[in-house]
Amino acid sequence: MAGVVQFKVRSMIGKVVTVNDMRMHLRDGHFDIIHYAGHAFFDGNDGDGSAWVLSDGLLHAREMKNTLARAERKPWLIFAN
Repeated sequence: MAGVVQFKVRSMIGKVVTVNDMRMHLRDGHFDIIHYAGHAFFDGNDGDGSAWVLSDGLLHAREMKNTLARAERKPWLIFAN
C-alpha cells in the first residue's frame, strides 16, 4: 500500500453533538475534513443566518466563520449535505 494516504475517521453518527462541541471540532486543528450530514436551516435573506441543526440548537454560519477565524489550523474542507 505504498503511497496510499493514511487517514482516521471519527464518526459521530447517533451521538449527541452540541453547538459548543462542533465549535471545538472546528477550531481544534485535529481535522482536515469535516463532513456534516444532517438537518440545516437556510436563511435566503441572510446567508450568515443559515445554520446546521445540532442537538441543542443552531450553529449559524456567522458563528462558524468567527470560530474558524480564531483557529490556528483550519480544516481545508467542510462539506455539508
